[in-house]
Amino acid sequence: MPLQTLMHFTANMKAIMDREQCLRDIFSAHEPFLIALSGGTDSLTLAACAKASGVRFAAVMLDTGLCPEGEPDRAAEYTDREGIPFRFLRRDMLAVPEVRENAPLRCLACKREMMKTITAYAVDHAFSAVMDGTNADDRPEERPGMQALREYGIISPFAACGIGREGIRRLAEMYNVPLIPPSSCLATRFPFGTRLDNTAIDRVRRAEALLRRYVDGRLRVRDEGGHAIIEAEVSEHSKIREHADALCDTGFTDVTIIPAKR
Repeated sequence: MPLQTLMHFTANMKAIMDREQCLRDIFSAHEPFLIALSGGTDSLTLAACAKASGVRFAAVMLDTGLCPEGEPDRAAEYTDREGIPFRFLRRDMLAVPEVRENAPLRCLACKREMMKTITAYAVDHAFSAVMDGTNADDRPEERPGMQALREYGIISPFAACGIGREGIRRLAEMYNVPLIPPSSCLATRFPFGTRLDNTAIDRVRRAEALLRRYVDGRLRVRDEGGHAIIEAEVSEHSKIREHADALCDTGFTDVTIIPAKR
């Protein structure tokens, strides 16, 4: 191995080890703690790192009624497989006016309710802190709900330790955590100002679940008055066209396919 390549490899390995030690230090300083799972790669990887550190912790997932299909099952299956104490909490997010009316500050209102519910559970069950999977690449301007994390004192170890998406991917592979395409709550599939209800939310959930059987990469089914706008990788468009009739069977009137946003 050339000297320059070896030096680069050594520097990378040291950075990884330093960041993992940073995670262990945060875990040790706050045990027993609670991890808020989303069912995505980031928070599941945080739980895997905590398990490997041997600290005392548990995990919860809040069922808001707005989760894409598969996320709750994934969280339950992973924690069961790894022997991590886990339970579901529930909060009907459509009972929150700002969420139900899909107001511009919907994401912040939703995250506040989530963190309020989870931190109350943590206090009631003698956990010293709540942690989440926010990473160093997440930007507040892109994720308004991050303000709620500060308001409720949520600790984000990946962000604190400078670990971004690529670092999480490496940790996920190390701990055999599934690499899941990025997702978001189903309320984001509707234009602001569109009143949300369970029928419309379930229509989007079923349509995305149908397509996810065949489509790889980024996928969003956006609902504009019953018209489906499907965002997906261009390489996947032909697969989606094959299932356009089935999509209409989920309740949409018609379908338009566009390239996924970056």
